[in-house]
Amino acid sequence: MSHSIPIGDVEAELDKMDATRKSEAGNLILLAASVALFVATGLLRFSVESLAVLLVVLFIHEGGHWLGMKLSAT
Repeated sequence: MSHSIPIGDVEAELDKMDATRKSEAGNLILLAASVALFVATGLLRFSVESLAVLLVVLFIHEGGHWLGMKLSAT
């Protein structure tokens, strides 16, 4: 059995989700806190050099996701 959701309901739900997004400043604060926590816990296991390389790789990887999202939105 297949269930069909009216497109208007989907658009309304997306609009509602978009309206609850955090501000750019809030997003940057969350990013900074996440990176700080990642670095703090990473220093318990990795050297500073290894952690720096891991951070660069992580930012390049996640930047690819962000770029793909931006390109698909156009």
